[in-house]
Amino acid sequence: MISDTLMALFYTALLLFIRGISNVESVKTLDKVQANAGETLTIPCFYEHKYKDHVKYWCKGSNWDYCTTLARTGSPEISQVIIRDYPFQNVFTVTMKNLRGVDSNKYWCAVEISGGGDDGAWVSLSVNDAQVSITDHPSQQVFMVTMKNIQEYDTDVYWCAVQINGGGDDGEFTSLVFINALVGIMVEDNSISGEEGSHVTVQCFYSERLTESDKNFCRADSWTSCLSPKRVSQPYPALIQISDDNTGMFNVTMNNLKKDDAGLYWCTAGEERFPVYINVSEKRRIPKFNKSDGQLVGGPPDWQGDLPSSPCWGWSELTKAHWKFPVSRHEV
Repeated sequence: MISDTLMALFYTALLLFIRGISNVESVKTLDKVQANAGETLTIPCFYEHKYKDHVKYWCKGSNWDYCTTLARTGSPEISQVIIRDYPFQNVFTVTMKNLRGVDSNKYWCAVEISGGGDDGAWVSLSVNDAQVSITDHPSQQVFMVTMKNIQEYDTDVYWCAVQINGGGDDGEFTSLVFINALVGIMVEDNSISGEEGSHVTVQCFYSERLTESDKNFCRADSWTSCLSPKRVSQPYPALIQISDDNTGMFNVTMNNLKKDDAGLYWCTAGEERFPVYINVSEKRRIPKFNKSDGQLVGGPPDWQGDLPSSPCWGWSELTKAHWKFPVSRHEV
């Protein structure tokens, strides 16, 4: 278990790395964040070790006493707001999907305190929504429509129309198809799973303006672990491979996964960063039959030894098309 002293050092280093942290002692987060309408945003909320077993929640509103709780740990999730707690790293994350202009507000990273006042830190979210303007040029018999900051949900059929008093309006329709344009850095899936001994690949997408910026892949609880396509040194080369072809994406492949590799990581480009969580599950042990001595080996300890003479002996429930092992070979 990480000591309180080491956690304090971790917080200090983290606050030096992330700009604009709310001035709150026990709970910390970013001060201001901006996003475009339609985007997905993940915000980290850091807390002291003493809060690791407490309920965490995400609350909307400038006044904490009257804010609206949008998500809580241990409660059913809604599709637009997802909260995840990672107690061993003393951080919980909140992911907001399909952002709109009405989502611009103050939000609270909060920790529930039984029998006392809750603890928390606020972050200001600003969402840039689509803007539409129209300009008429009568001398050229044309009017121009400008749509700024369009998003995927703006894809639709639109009408260029002329109002006719006392009669039916006249117009012509056109179709608008949204083409996604990334403005920072992101990953499509910010929770990736792999089995012990296998590998996972994280695809970090970045915008054109970040093409020449330094790219890094960092573990959130160890900023000295940051690796870039330009710097992959021992003992990492065989375990982590990073490649960047300067076309808007760099790949990070983590090989020979271990349980200790599980945790929160950051894809970074310049001053932009996006979190991704790596889950590592225990390797499934598939038993094998040794024909030379009639023993079943390689499975759980209870399965070591001679095969019984039952004609209905299969390869386990791992392959559903075959028979299922009994709880113990001695039950046959």
